[in-house]
Amino acid sequence: MINNIEYNAGIGLSDHMILSCDLNVLIPPVKENVARYNYHKGDYKSMNNRLAETDWKSDLGGMDTEEAWAHLSAILNDRLTKQVPKSVPKKDGRRKIWMTKRPLQNIERNNELGTSTRNPRTHGLCQSYK
Repeated sequence: MINNIEYNAGIGLSDHMILSCDLNVLIPPVKENVARYNYHKGDYKSMNNRLAETDWKSDLGGMDTEEAWAHLSAILNDRLTKQVPKSVPKKDGRRKIWMTKRPLQNIERNNELGTSTRNPRTHGLCQSYK
């Protein structure tokens, strides 16, 4: 919500006017260092072998759909926790929490192009910086 909008004169000899305001924004909390599954490192062969050993007809035989789904879901979650390792992502010091991947790539690109345009031997790259 925007509150207390003020219309002020420009700075110095500038003909641009200044708008100042109070901006109240609710920012959701950021979950940091949340453990998550490394699915690409999972032991799926042993998981499949364990699931293949199960007699599903006798295991799920007397259950209705909701009970069978709850039982199957519990079995799969148990296998997941035992066969798929978890990892905590590393904190990237160069990236701000609010910055997404695309602006970060643009900043890196502009920095790379900026250093190359300061080199007089690569004057042709000056046009690609714009």
